[in-house]
Amino acid sequence: MDRHYITNIEGENHYHPKCVKLNNRRNRMSITINDLEQSVKHLNEITDNPQFRINNGKDGLIYGVGSYFIEGAYGGYQLFQVSNECGGVRECLGTGYTSKKELYYAIKYFKQGYYEGKRK
Repeated sequence: MDRHYITNIEGENHYHPKCVKLNNRRNRMSITINDLEQSVKHLNEITDNPQFRINNGKDGLIYGVGSYFIEGAYGGYQLFQVSNECGGVRECLGTGYTSKKELYYAIKYFKQGYYEGKRK
């Protein structure tokens, strides 16, 4: 048995806190596309922006101006914001295409900055 584990009375193995440098949740958590989508949905809600696309019967697809959305390319993901009615977008965070985990935390810090700006 590995020296980082201890066995309890029931015979289950657990990490021993004095033997292992415990990582924080950030280093252990794996981020999924669903996590990113939920984070962006929350961002749109707190900024009072519509969701990314609004379907209109006669005109086809209408974009919600100001809404945030995630785009994936080159093996990474990036946050964009719709800037006009025709679907023009701008990059929000300046990260370029990055991993899901890095984007998740960038959006988290973006939201924290938004809250701080509203508070003052």
